[in-house]
Amino acid sequence: MINGETIKLSDLKGKVVLVNYWATWCAPCLIEFAEFPEKILEPFKNKDFILIAISRGEEKERVQKKMSQLEKYGVNFNVGIDPDEKIWDQYATGALPKSFVIDQNGIIKYISIGNSEGNVDNLATEIKKLLVK
Repeated sequence: MINGETIKLSDLKGKVVLVNYWATWCAPCLIEFAEFPEKILEPFKNKDFILIAISRGEEKERVQKKMSQLEKYGVNFNVGIDPDEKIWDQYATGALPKSFVIDQNGIIKYISIGNSEGNVDNLATEIKKLLVK
């Protein structure tokens, strides 16, 4: 993570995880981020849920600067970085933004590519389904 913390998905068993790949230059990613506080973070606060947003191919300083700019819009969560795209190449590839909803057993249950209308609502619906199980 950008704060120096290392997170392994295997350490998150028992939680629903939203892994979101993004980039500071990706307009659809930033539009999606703007919806996260209201539709993802607030509704699932105090639940067994975690958001892991990973910036693809960018250095820490650039990501920190963008996150500072986004704070004035209520976007305030810790993000990870993948400057060499090692995680991206191994698990994602393709278009941005890309999100994976992972269940409490570490199994991918839903994949979202791009940011069309209603996309964040769909992510929230899938997360909610897993949390009520």
